[in-house]
Amino acid sequence: MERKAERAPVQAEPARFPAWLAWAAVLGWGGFVLFSHYSSLLPESSLLARALSPFQYFPVSFKASAAAASSLLAGCVFAAAAVMAGGLLSRLFYRGSTRLERLIFSFGAGLAVFSLAFTVLGFTGLLYKWAVMACGAGLAGFGLFVHLERARRGFAGADGTGTPCRMVSPADAAGESLSAADMLLLLLLAGVLLVNLTAALGPEIFYDALVYHLAAPNAYNLAGGIEHIPYNLYSNLPMAHGLLYSAALFFNGDTCAKLLNFSAGLFSALAAFALGRRLYGRRAGLWAAALFYAVTHVMVASWSAGTDTLLTLFSTLALYSALRAEGEGRYGWLALAGLMAGMAMGTKYTGLFPALGAGAAYLAKERRLDRAMLKELAFTGLIAALVVAPWLARNWAYKGNPVYPFMTTVFGADPLSSPEKIKGFLGETRQMGGFEPGRWLMHPWATTMGKVANSEFFSPLFLALLPVCFLLAAPSSAAPPLWAYFLTVWLTWSFSSSMVRFLMPALPAAGVLLAGALAGRERTGLKAGVRWAMLASFCVSAAWGLIIFNSQGRHLVPTGAESREEFLPKTRPGHAYSSWRAYDYINRNLPADARVLVIGDARTFYLQRQYLASSVFDLNPVVELSAASRSGRELYELMAGAGITHLVLNVAEAIRLGRGYRTFYWDAAARRNFYDFWDRHAVELQGWTETEAGRFVNRVAVYEIAAEKPGRQPAFNLVRDVVMRGIEGER
Repeated sequence: MERKAERAPVQAEPARFPAWLAWAAVLGWGGFVLFSHYSSLLPESSLLARALSPFQYFPVSFKASAAAASSLLAGCVFAAAAVMAGGLLSRLFYRGSTRLERLIFSFGAGLAVFSLAFTVLGFTGLLYKWAVMACGAGLAGFGLFVHLERARRGFAGADGTGTPCRMVSPADAAGESLSAADMLLLLLLAGVLLVNLTAALGPEIFYDALVYHLAAPNAYNLAGGIEHIPYNLYSNLPMAHGLLYSAALFFNGDTCAKLLNFSAGLFSALAAFALGRRLYGRRAGLWAAALFYAVTHVMVASWSAGTDTLLTLFSTLALYSALRAEGEGRYGWLALAGLMAGMAMGTKYTGLFPALGAGAAYLAKERRLDRAMLKELAFTGLIAALVVAPWLARNWAYKGNPVYPFMTTVFGADPLSSPEKIKGFLGETRQMGGFEPGRWLMHPWATTMGKVANSEFFSPLFLALLPVCFLLAAPSSAAPPLWAYFLTVWLTWSFSSSMVRFLMPALPAAGVLLAGALAGRERTGLKAGVRWAMLASFCVSAAWGLIIFNSQGRHLVPTGAESREEFLPKTRPGHAYSSWRAYDYINRNLPADARVLVIGDARTFYLQRQYLASSVFDLNPVVELSAASRSGRELYELMAGAGITHLVLNVAEAIRLGRGYRTFYWDAAARRNFYDFWDRHAVELQGWTETEAGRFVNRVAVYEIAAEKPGRQPAFNLVRDVVMRGIEGER
């Protein structure tokens, strides 16, 4: 039987502001924000009716249901293995933690253990399925043994510390009851969970995943280790998450990788619940989880193998660990905070922001800055630096710049990089020009009102309630550290980007803040009204998520309405002009030593052969090789010398990228060389034309690079007669 904790949740002071001020401010400001937002950002009834039509979501084939069940089982096994591996670090978080907290921290710690171990395999050239599976199984088995041993000792009260294993808040002890709004919220969260899980069970179509989140790990797997991927700027971003995806790809393909990402989102919500419950009670935990998980952007991020939910998980656990660090186990928690902060930075450069936020939260909690505090912060920072160091060292070795593609003005650009294109990447990532104080001040409003690209449909609750939440409840010592974390992450983000999904690591803390403001017995009428307004807002956010889910056809493969082979080649919202048919042909028919040059598409994940392709922010190998040759014959020799045996051409995607990103920047001589090479050496093996309602959509083809033969009819030059005309005709 578990024992009560040594200390109760923080106690609130008497309210400082009169009730009339709270009512006026909350209803006035909150109502103004919500009205302004929903007056233009409510879903269209026709789109919502289509998304809510129930019969399209029922399984239509036993085969699809069995495949989904098999994938789900594989995802559960992978997540369970991570939880077991987390036992290796359980000493850091075991004391004084609830079962739920131990589960959450075990999952995060297990992912960190896996990532670090697989990174070692990658850098030593042992990234093969047998090695990854053996390493993962060994870590999970040993971790499970540690888990069981520590649980036996802890429940017996024999851990020698006298530290209780569970903290029960007064509200929990009193059997805090759930209201009607709470029950409806649980139903809504269950629906959101089901939508996210269904989308995660489908094939990957997220552009960034197909370009690098999964494409780079897949390339590592093909090569048997971590290697430089030329002409792909994205592959030089931190890849701590990529080694987890490498293992998932070995284990059960892209669906397992997507389910890992889905699990990270779910565990982030659970972490928000656990932290809210620890600080304010069970109901607060529920609303804190909803304020994170029922955000449209969080839903969409949960569907694909990206970075944002994993980054949020590591960031939230770094914050959680910093808040738990005190007393006898202080350095254990600080070590865990450093590990999680390092994993956040190893997942994405912007992980630096929540890492700083966790440090700010620790300072706000401790309210001291002495030699001991500096020592503790240095200890935590050192662990974080060691975790992210492999990725900085890799970039130094490959690019001469540890934080490539950033700071190229300081470190310079290597010969395979274009300063102009790097500048374009930085501009698209930031989605903002130079700093303008007025625009910066209005940025929260513009984001909430859907006026920032890629940030539409963001929840208005944060802007509506955060500025006035201190009026809803009495002051609490739990709030300053959360504010310190949230404001640090928000401020650093706001000066670096306007893309709201990059702010995701701040949302769980903001959710706990708002949920904490709704806790307590004072001003119950106002708080009840706010909860119902929040519930209505959650419904709208979930509706937007469901509409996007439906429009992208995320349900079609899991329900059996379409097979993967039918789904992946089709142009649809979120997945236009696919090269999948060409890749599938190559995977089935070309020898294992074939090397493919992809023209006009940066998405290479589904290609299971060695390849050369370029992102839109890199030099184009087709242009570079053409410029380096003096004739079609010499270009053929250059390609043969590089081991290139085949070409893939994606016509419509090439036109799109050429228009938008100037990917075909060659001069007249380079273009002439390529056309001469094409006429003499390109032999079409197979082509596919995509149409919709009789209208041409795209053409994808596979070509063999063959020695010149007199009298052979040249393959139709789609680059010259379609792609370049399409690009230049637009201009």
